[in-house]
This record gives sequence, C-alpha cells and structure tokens, in this order.
Amino acid sequence: MEKRQYSQSLITELQTKTFEKTINGVREIVKPVPGQKGETRFNIVDPHVKKVIQKKMDEGIGSKPFSLNFDRNRPENITYDLTTSKVMEEEQLVEIDNDHYIDTFIFKAQNANHDNPILVYFHGGAYMTGKIEEFGKQMKYIAEQAQTTVIFPHYRLAPENPYPAAINDALGIIKWATSNHEKLGSHSKKLVLAGDSAGSGLINSCIVLMKDTSIISRAIELYPAIDNNMEPYYDWSKFDVCPEDEQYVKNRVRRMLSSLAGFESNYLHYKLDPRDEVVDLFNIRDWSKIPPLTFILNQYDLITLVAEEFIKQALQHNVDINVIKYMGCDHGSLNFFGTEPQAEDMCIEIAKILKKALA
Repeated sequence: MEKRQYSQSLITELQTKTFEKTINGVREIVKPVPGQKGETRFNIVDPHVKKVIQKKMDEGIGSKPFSLNFDRNRPENITYDLTTSKVMEEEQLVEIDNDHYIDTFIFKAQNANHDNPILVYFHGGAYMTGKIEEFGKQMKYIAEQAQTTVIFPHYRLAPENPYPAAINDALGIIKWATSNHEKLGSHSKKLVLAGDSAGSGLINSCIVLMKDTSIISRAIELYPAIDNNMEPYYDWSKFDVCPEDEQYVKNRVRRMLSSLAGFESNYLHYKLDPRDEVVDLFNIRDWSKIPPLTFILNQYDLITLVAEEFIKQALQHNVDINVIKYMGCDHGSLNFFGTEPQAEDMCIEIAKILKKALA
C-alpha cells in the first residue's frame, strides 16, 4: 500500500459528518470540506483541491492551445494504491460485435462476495482521453472495498473514433459482462454501471438504447455529462465562494466553459443531433425506463448546475435518484485518488452502493 497524501482522519470525517440539505432546489447528502477548525464553512475550496488548481494555473493549463497529446498524458494526474489486501488484476481483449477488440481490465477482490454485482466503470475525459494508468488504482480499491469484480474497458476514443464507436463498445462490454458474470465472479446477471463525466454520458446513452432490458440494477454517475451544451445553465451567482477562493473557482469553471466547443465536432462528428436523447438525457422519451441513479456531484463544477436541473425533472417523473455532494471540490476529483481525500471517499461510497445494490 502506498501512503495517501492526507490524514486518514479526513476520510473518517467525510464518512461521518454528513447531512441533508436543499441546494439549488435539490435535496442532497452534503459532505463538507474535512479538517476544518471551528465553525464549518461551506464557501471554501478544499486545500487539497486548491493546491491542484494552483499548480494548473501556474502551468497555464487552460490558457494554452488545445493539445490532444497533452490531455492524454496529463503529468499531474498521479494516483496511489491504497489497497491493503490482494486484488487480482487481469487484462483481456474483448471482442465487440464480431468486428474488433477492446483492451479490458478486470479487478477481482480476493475476498469477493459472489452475491455482489459486477461493476462496469466507464472513464471520463471528454470522450477523447482516459486510460487505465489514470484510473486503475481507483478500480482496484473499489473492488477491494466492495468485495466484488470491477471491469474497466478501454473503449474507443474520439476524434479518431467518433460517435457511435464509444457507445457501441460500452454496449458490447455490458453484453459481455452479463454473458460471463459467473466466470467474472458474480452470481448476478444484473450489473451496476459507474462512470465519471463523459463516462457517465456513455452510461446515459446505454440507458436510452437498452430501455427494454433490466440488466442495469443501478447507475452511479460522478459529475455526469447529461447535456453537453452547458453554457445556458451557467450562473455564477449559484457558486457560493468566499472572496479569497474566488479566483480558483472562476479558473476552473472558465476552463470547463472553454472545453465545450469540441463536443459536436470531435465526438459526434456531426453524425447526430446533439439534442438527440442518445446524447442528451434531458430529452429521453420515456423517463420510466431510467434505472435507479446515484449522482455524485462537486460544489464548484459547472456540470453540477446542469445535473441539478436534470434531477428536478427526474423527480417530477418519479425517477429513483439520490444525490451526494462534495463541498469545496471541482470537476474531476477521482483523477486525484490519494491526493484529494474526496476521491477516496467517492470510491468508498461506490463500494457501499455495490454491497447493497441487490439487497
């Protein structure tokens, strides 16, 4: 086990010092910034998050011209192995649609409970980046904590492989996992799907396209991509932040706003209307087909404003949805596993959901 870059006590706080609150009209389980002295503040950036943002500001990330190669090899995305027991790791080429193979990584807990469902995890990265080196330690930790099997597919990335390549790979890996659930370590054919950002967008595409099946027992979506035209939702007044931390939040939100232009060209490649239900869950035709959802959101994330509007509509359509919000965090927390305590806590929350998914 590698050493986490913060005190274990911060994880204890994140697990125990939570409460429910209505924020922007949505009832949420709130996790304050841990490690605070005195009265708890709800308008500050977590110091671990602030350190990451400051480093990016110092390096000019966000102000430089777009570089796909740079984004695919981010030097600051360092993660740590926090497991304390053996987790078996396997790499396998999985055939999709009798057409091609995708590299797939399988993590099996040594102490697995075979009644627990398999987790299939789809990474984020604007549909253009993301790899096992960035997410492997998180998957290993979730497998250990949940006593189950975690599957991490390297789905095809845009712009080399635009729509519908990634969606087809996601559908294919779901079919493969269901067909091989016993070999993979679970008695259940039903799966839990999880993903962050664009990975959640892939889950939502699968929800729409698999609307007549019941394979998905729950979807866990971390800062989910729901409507990729986020600019209409932007309202700075909804970000409650103290003056001394305002520069960090503005920097992060502006970087998110500047990243929106490439969705239709790089990912969709103008093959599909960006308002189509397959890539915009706001426009789903039958809300009753949405499986139970857990949204994990961050306070200082533009995507949160979109998600909260979606949640309001989902509740009006009686969708089973619950929400966890981390205060003081920005977009992409999971990438800093072992550096930001909230990333570890997110994995613990995912594991807790997996343990009770089929209870």
